[in-house]
Amino acid sequence: MTRHREAWISQSLRADARPTVEHRLIEDLGEPGYRLLRPIPAEISEVGPRTFEASFAAANIAMAGDDTDDVFQGLVAQVRYTFDAFAAAEPLLGRSAAEELRVLRRYLAKV
Repeated sequence: MTRHREAWISQSLRADARPTVEHRLIEDLGEPGYRLLRPIPAEISEVGPRTFEASFAAANIAMAGDDTDDVFQGLVAQVRYTFDAFAAAEPLLGRSAAEELRVLRRYLAKV
C-alpha cells in the first residue's frame, strides 16, 4: 500500500452532514523508478451511495470505486501508468494528451 499523508481535508456537507469531498496529497508513488517533484493534489468525492471518485484534475486522471482508500491507491497507480504510457508515445500524442503529459512532468519524473 502506498504511504500517504493527508495534508488537509475540506468537507462539503450535505443536509445529512456527511462529508462528500476530501483532499489528499500523493506524496509517494509506491514503486521505485519515479521521483516525485512535488506532491500531487488529489480530490476524493462521494459521487453516489458508497461510490467514490479520486481525481487529479489538472492531468485529467480519475478512478472510481466503493472505498476512499482503494480509489486513492488506484489513482496513484493510474498516475504512474498514464505517465509511462504518454511518455513512451510522446511523438504520437494529440494536443490533449500532450498537455496532460506536460502537467504530469511538473509533478514526477523517471529515475
